[in-house]
Order: sequence, then C-alpha cells, then structure tokens
Amino acid sequence: MPHVYLEYTAGVADTVDFKDACQRLHQALVAVSGLRLDLVKTRLVRYDGYFVGDCEDHQQFIHLNVSTVTGKAGDDEKRHTISSALLGVMVEIFEPALLRQKVDLSVQITEVPASGYVRRRSATLAP
Repeated sequence: MPHVYLEYTAGVADTVDFKDACQRLHQALVAVSGLRLDLVKTRLVRYDGYFVGDCEDHQQFIHLNVSTVTGKAGDDEKRHTISSALLGVMVEIFEPALLRQKVDLSVQITEVPASGYVRRRSATLAP
C-alpha cells in the first residue's frame, strides 16, 4: 500500500500521458506523505458510460482515491495536506481538459484497517 485508483471519464483521456501523470502523482504522494515510492500502485479506471447530476449535461470527472492502511496517511490535517497536494498535481495534469470542458476533480484518502490487509512480495522485491 498505498493503492491509488485514478478514475476518469473517457472525454478527458485524449490529452493525457498517463505514465507521466502517474509518475508525477507518485512523486507528489511520496514527497508529502513519506510513504515508500516502491509500494505505490496505481490503477487507471476509465469510464465510457457514466452519469452526473441530472444526467442531461455531459460533465466529465476525474477522481483519485488513495487507499492506505489506517494511520499511514497521518491525522486529519496530514490527510488534508496529502489530498490538497495531489489535487494541485491533478489540476496541472488535466489542465487542457479543464480549459475546454466541464470537469469535476476530486481526491479521497481511504483507510483500510491493518487487520484486513495482507500481502506477500516476491523474493526479488524489497520487504
């Protein structure tokens, strides 16, 4: 952990280099949280079908969910700092989409109880 889920609507994808976006988000997350870079895993989730609000206006969205073990992201103030820093990076990454269409950006920190998370790494990865 952390596991990062970058969810986005198809309409914002055409101007984004997602590898660069993930590298920038990973670096920002590590810089502000102190979490280990080699443990950050991002999944890209594209939505071709979705509805927002009254389901009439075709508004786009981009949502970043950072899931980590309870306590790893710190207290409320620290989680807010992490969320705000990541939102700032997302604004930079998705600026072209923000300038040409209606887009809602959001960031969420989700905590998972340590008792509910287990993992095993291969021998070639650091513990």
